Amino acid sequence: MWTSTGPPTPPGFQAELRQAHGWSEHTRAVLFLGRKLEYKGIATLVEAFKRLPRDLDAVLLLAGPSSPWFDEFYRRLPAEDRARIIDLGAVSHPDKVHLLHLADVLVLPSRFEAFGIVILEAWACGTPVIVASSGAMPSIVGQGGLAFEYGNAAELAAQIQRLLDDAELAGGMARRGHQRLLERYTWEKVAAAVRTAYLPLGAKPRPRRVLICSNLFPPHTTGGGEIVAHTEALLLKELGVDVEVFCGRVDRSADGSYRAAATNGGLKRTSVTLSQADISGESVELPQRRDPAAVRRRPGSLRPGRGALSQPRRLVRHAGRRVRGTRHPDRDDAPRLLGNLLQEHAW
Repeated sequence: MWTSTGPPTPPGFQAELRQAHGWSEHTRAVLFLGRKLEYKGIATLVEAFKRLPRDLDAVLLLAGPSSPWFDEFYRRLPAEDRARIIDLGAVSHPDKVHLLHLADVLVLPSRFEAFGIVILEAWACGTPVIVASSGAMPSIVGQGGLAFEYGNAAELAAQIQRLLDDAELAGGMARRGHQRLLERYTWEKVAAAVRTAYLPLGAKPRPRRVLICSNLFPPHTTGGGEIVAHTEALLLKELGVDVEVFCGRVDRSADGSYRAAATNGGLKRTSVTLSQADISGESVELPQRRDPAAVRRRPGSLRPGRGALSQPRRLVRHAGRRVRGTRHPDRDDAPRLLGNLLQEHAW
């Protein structure tokens, strides 16, 4: 995790953006940085930005990997809106740092986040943050930022304008956030907390086993929660703890649910892929595989190879709910289903 604000944004980086998008030297920048998925609240952020006074010289920058949902959403925006709401696409790490320094405010409007590591990255660059008051974000931000009710575009617009209008408020929040980062969220602080939790001083040495649950796991995915889980697992392993990892997700294109065990960087990992039918139905069935080499892997899913499966084995029943409206089954239901598997089968 970052602990210093790092170098300022190079003048050439700012000049290139201004020239490409017609900004002035006084243009204010509101930044979203992350994967462009529906649950990230981008639609709310766009609506909030459009509510700002039209005479305000400001742009909304959307940086990060795209998705089919976002491509369609952004395509439908009027051309005059796209001139001020700019999709920068996926950016390199150096450009991410430059954008964080350039931005007047970072907004993380997600329905929930397991952690929200981009908050710490913004603080490290001296940038104030606004987050949705849901998930883990309020507990991470504390007094180091502003919050708004998830989905409330009017409230978010008001919070953005507060920070853009009040340089003293914005600067104070950025300083408090940076101090909170140094006090709580450096890797040294995290490592010390992990050691205290799992290996308390004065305790008699004994074998310890820890199960870490994650959505997916590097190298298959590198979201903030997965980075934290992976780093914690490696720290525990260095401390001599027997670490196992349980991870999984919903793959709506899969025709069934599959389970596979592997070793990843010396860590024992059990991965589960649930199909769309598991979310709508009444049971989860994870076919057993005969040959580890017959399971074909790609980022984000596990697919069975030819001849890899024996008869399906019914593992757990659950009260599944049908997907409708704008619910995100990957995020809403997968943790509950995976938790059921853990509980019933002592993984």
